[in-house]
Amino acid sequence: MTANNGHFGWITTALDRHGGDLARYALRLLHDHSRAQDVVQETFLRLCQQQQSELDGRLVPWLFTVCRHVALDVRRKEQKMSSLVAEGV
Repeated sequence: MTANNGHFGWITTALDRHGGDLARYALRLLHDHSRAQDVVQETFLRLCQQQQSELDGRLVPWLFTVCRHVALDVRRKEQKMSSLVAEGV
């Protein structure tokens, strides 16, 4: 097994174990399935950039924190767009 396969395996395991919970969490924050799935996808893309050793023992809190931050960023962007549309910009 190469280092890449090991890294991919760790990501896949994390997705299998926590993807559903993260999707439900993002849905509660955004109230939209499509946007929630996008947030979960972005969360796992960010996980791909991390080293497993740096997250040992704190993977789940890290995933939920990143998911929350990404979801809140989505909400902020949408609020800005709504404000601009309401102002007629």
